[in-house]
Amino acid sequence: MRTDLKGQPAGIYLRISDDKEGRELGVARQEEDDRRLADQLGVNVVDVYKDNDISASTRTKKKRPDYRRLLRDAEAGRIKVIIAYTSARITRRPRENEDLIDLAEHHGTVFQYVASPAFDLNTANGRMVARILVASDAGMAETTAELITRKKQQRAENGQFHGGGRPYGYEKDGKTPRLCEIKVVMEAVRRLGAGESQASVIRSFNDRGTKTADGGLWAVGNFKRTVTKLRYVIFDDDDPERRGTREHSSGLYRAEWEGFVTRTAHALMMSQLEKSAQPWAHGLATGRKYLLSGLCVCGGFLASGEPCMASMYGQARKRENGTRQPRYRCKGRDNFAREVGCGKVFRDAEALDAFISEAVLARFDSPDIARVLTPKDDAAKVDELVKKLAGFNLRRQQLAAEHALKPYDDYDIMRATIMSAIGETEKELSKLHVGNVKHLLPADQPMRVAWENASVAWKRDIIKLLIERIIVHPGSPGGKTWNGYRFDPSKIEVIWRA
Repeated sequence: MRTDLKGQPAGIYLRISDDKEGRELGVARQEEDDRRLADQLGVNVVDVYKDNDISASTRTKKKRPDYRRLLRDAEAGRIKVIIAYTSARITRRPRENEDLIDLAEHHGTVFQYVASPAFDLNTANGRMVARILVASDAGMAETTAELITRKKQQRAENGQFHGGGRPYGYEKDGKTPRLCEIKVVMEAVRRLGAGESQASVIRSFNDRGTKTADGGLWAVGNFKRTVTKLRYVIFDDDDPERRGTREHSSGLYRAEWEGFVTRTAHALMMSQLEKSAQPWAHGLATGRKYLLSGLCVCGGFLASGEPCMASMYGQARKRENGTRQPRYRCKGRDNFAREVGCGKVFRDAEALDAFISEAVLARFDSPDIARVLTPKDDAAKVDELVKKLAGFNLRRQQLAAEHALKPYDDYDIMRATIMSAIGETEKELSKLHVGNVKHLLPADQPMRVAWENASVAWKRDIIKLLIERIIVHPGSPGGKTWNGYRFDPSKIEVIWRA
């Protein structure tokens, strides 16, 4: 025990690499032992530096903010003694160990440990011992990591549950189905596959009290992460036990638990989500204000003479009399000042909403509406496209594996060709509307009556069932009116799905 450190300013460094519950019990125990050593040394503890649930191994990419602060304070002379439980608590990286040696040589920093031998880094022998210890720690950490990684892969290949929190739809063992939650997942997959928006499904779940796995409300993040998990997908359609899918970085495997979602239903849902992907800046809690925001495209022209076709979004403008006029506008530039549209086409939102609503309701008056919503040949087309997509993805994986063993000169071209084929197939899938869409339609009242009091989200879902695109062509209404609005219907082009 060194007696020449009495009264010196000291810092205690605490770290534990695995604290899944976030209770910090490990660092609390370390601090007790470190303070006991500080009392024995007679040093003055001026600060405690703590990095909880962060590894110091050679593999981690996580930053250790308090470790960096510890080094800065030592360089500035704020602390002269660094106390830790073991040398491995500070670092297991040979490269970082050299930084500690520099601290000792240039700033006189002394290191003291509760359960590791103390060595003077200002001597050649002390530096040699430190380097040997940190190299040994690094080797042991990497060996342990490799064993853990191999064990996890073996569990994945056997289809076993990886552990952790209770997965939604199953009990804590990850295998026993919780049917009330499975029904929620299946409903979500069906509704999303039919073209309904995520916001609409989430709101309906929260409104009727359907909870998440931890008893909370559904939000855009946990909802999408949950319903798109492959663990619910039946790994092999011909499997009589209908086992689910075990995901791992090394591939997909037949799981030990039962699956409930067909590959076709999952692929259709994913294609619809990809098609409607957009930033979550539309106010889920309060709902949308603009019925057609993002559904309309600009029919104007760019400065180059090419068609604009940029999406149009709702944005009110202030009139001279102080009132505000809701409008749809072509956004000329994005937040990064890049040109995304002509920025010259606008349309009164109330008039356009009323015009499209009437067009949709008139469509529902047509006797052909059932055929439009549920084309009979879609199911066969989806099955065909899902198999086609699976084949492309399998070839992509095989190509990557072959390239890793023996690099292809034209690998990038081959991969780009496959990715293009995958994209085209997913685009075809997104155009199909298979599934039960009856849940979107009013069961006990005419569509026109239901439309009057319906939410904007529900109306959007109905519009997307029937309309592929709304093109707003440039031009003022002039003297033309429609249903009391200064509005020219001839400037609106509706592309119906059928």
